[in-house]
Amino acid sequence: MQPIAALRLIYSFGEDKMISVITPAHNEELFIKKCLCSVKAAAKEVSEEVEHVVVLNRCTDRTGEIAGEWGARVITDDSRNLSRIRNKGVEVSKGDILMTIDADSILLGTQWLFTGFLREIKNKRIGFIMMQGKPLPNQSTQPIAKKML
Repeated sequence: MQPIAALRLIYSFGEDKMISVITPAHNEELFIKKCLCSVKAAAKEVSEEVEHVVVLNRCTDRTGEIAGEWGARVITDDSRNLSRIRNKGVEVSKGDILMTIDADSILLGTQWLFTGFLREIKNKRIGFIMMQGKPLPNQSTQPIAKKML
């Protein structure tokens, strides 16, 4: 599995800043815990404070309850537009560095992910970093994929 993340930031170099991780979620109770755990593990590797904002989108399962139990800040947005849902998380976030990750994805290689990105951002004045990889397998869609093959 590859790391998956997108970073968007405003950074004043030389100071520790807060990192906000924003996760849009629609009925992700089967996957959200792994996502939350991976973000917590990455947060332990940096001196910056890390907040995790989970934006619930028309959830009818326990996604919000699980996210809250793991210390995430939980908000809701019933838009049918993923950009608006992510932007709702940006609106309420407190961080100077903004990162988004899907609820069915995890951060791998956590030490490199946060510390490596922060080093590059601080030293090279990079304003945007995006990584993409494979999300966790969604068991509910696998039978459909098999039929398509």
